[in-house]
Amino acid sequence: MTIKGLRMTELNYRLVPTGWTQECKNPFCGDGSYGPAWSCFEIVDVDGDRFFHGTGPTGLFGLHVERLVADLETRMADFLRYEAAHGRTVIVAAPSDSDKSALIERAQQHTPEGPVVRLSDPRWAVHSTGSDAWRSIRRCGELQSLARLSAGRAYAGGLGLSTFGEPADYAGYVALGRIDGIGPEHVVASHQKGQVLTDEDAEYEPGVRLYFDAHRIIQDGLATRDGVHLLKVRDRLPLAPYMRAAIGVEEADPDGSVSAWTPRLFLERANSCFQRTLSHGA
Repeated sequence: MTIKGLRMTELNYRLVPTGWTQECKNPFCGDGSYGPAWSCFEIVDVDGDRFFHGTGPTGLFGLHVERLVADLETRMADFLRYEAAHGRTVIVAAPSDSDKSALIERAQQHTPEGPVVRLSDPRWAVHSTGSDAWRSIRRCGELQSLARLSAGRAYAGGLGLSTFGEPADYAGYVALGRIDGIGPEHVVASHQKGQVLTDEDAEYEPGVRLYFDAHRIIQDGLATRDGVHLLKVRDRLPLAPYMRAAIGVEEADPDGSVSAWTPRLFLERANSCFQRTLSHGA
């Protein structure tokens, strides 16, 4: 199996013994330090289904998944492949009853790569943006990465990169989320507040929720998988032919009955509107 030009045996990872945490010194570096050449994938010894990413106090960026995450092996394979392609060494940590080497091998063998739609891939993916940004996006006909927007001196936010300490290459992609995921609305709310906001019932001003054909993006070879996001696209994502709908407040609440919006409420209303759009074949 090849992994973006790398053989599976060339994936650059290190297995750490039980008891290691990201607060520990780097056991594979003489001075115990971490830096941009290191990351970690950790299976957290918790019977939960959550996952989270970010940079810890030692400066190590990582993806942390609880034991019951449904797509744990897929996330592991995608994360290892992406990190290898970007020149980082991954520290792999897992509970004492896990065979890390066998898990990695199984994950690689069972996770297809390239422009292949997987059984677990949802048909639709979303990207949310503010109303002002949507006007610019509509004019140029494409979503652009933070790096591209910054080069053009357009406002791009970037809270994820600064708050979560994501590697610099993350700025070169447009990220897409699940249709039932509230994360894209948290991004819009966070930009408005100037800090990360994850309260689903906090009042905010919705922007526009963009719905994309994820299967077509994958089949056309535009999708990158990093284990963190559902999908992301390098540099830019054209609206045509991939965007199916753009839903803002006017579409989600045409009679103006909602006096105060929250991320949860807008998610529900926008998704309902999108389902009606699909049913009418628009």
